[in-house]
Amino acid sequence: MSYSYQQKPTIAVCGATGLQGGSVARFLLQDGSFHVRALTRDVTSPAALQLAATGAEVVRCDYNDVPSVHAAFAGCYGVFAVTSSWESGPDAERQQGYNLVYCAKAESVRHFMWSTLERAAFPVPHRDSKDDIDSYLRSSGVPFTSLVATMTFESMADSTILKPTRAGLVGEWTIPTDSGIPCFCAADTGGFVLAILKNPQQWLGQTLTMITDFVSPRQYFQLLGDASRKVIRASELSLEQFNRIPSMPHPPVPKEFWLNIKHLINNPTWPTAQIATCRALFSNAISLRAWIYNNQAALLYAATNPSS
Repeated sequence: MSYSYQQKPTIAVCGATGLQGGSVARFLLQDGSFHVRALTRDVTSPAALQLAATGAEVVRCDYNDVPSVHAAFAGCYGVFAVTSSWESGPDAERQQGYNLVYCAKAESVRHFMWSTLERAAFPVPHRDSKDDIDSYLRSSGVPFTSLVATMTFESMADSTILKPTRAGLVGEWTIPTDSGIPCFCAADTGGFVLAILKNPQQWLGQTLTMITDFVSPRQYFQLLGDASRKVIRASELSLEQFNRIPSMPHPPVPKEFWLNIKHLINNPTWPTAQIATCRALFSNAISLRAWIYNNQAALLYAATNPSS
């Protein structure tokens, strides 16, 4: 069945030129059941122009500007919302999230899909701001589904450094060598969102933790070594050494990164059962092993040339 522009439910996709939002826009465009309103601050960027060329309605939107958010959400059935504290800080992110929820309620959005993070048991600024938005969303009355992001394959690759030695390559992460990290491929976000949109009654008011794998640094470098046929061993970092990082005169990572990793490795409540839920919801979700094999050349280059 073909649909006209007016007949398709409109989904506003925040951050449509970014990693998660871009995935959502691509999946919805490929599926064809929804009209995609791609929101971005720069409608002339190459990514925005590419979205327009593939059928999206590209609209300028600034989350700090409430009238522009109202206009972007007008007439929308659903919204995929994502914010970032890394660009402007957690306080600004918190207000942006409030603005998105406020406008969704004002525009009678029927399904607000919110990409968030789990709150830690101790202060982690970028997680705390997300949790404050979570609370505001739950009290707003806006119909929602929360999608809790774990560590992404892409961010794991960005954090990887490989150093050559006579015995082969040594992989460095500022994560305890044998501590498992919950993770998923950010490029698969759209697969989860599309499946949720196709079955709203099951998912309204619910939370999906996006997790398809658990991996330690040692396992990650083993997978990368197998894929590239190179000898790669993990640089040893014990949990005790990791816990001493904040007291170092020159810590190797910012404190917030350390706090974030501390939460990921010390949280015994990760809903590992949702690995099966995620794979049932989106059966084509890529595994870390397959992702590494598909991208091993680029991963090796980036990790051995971290400043390029």
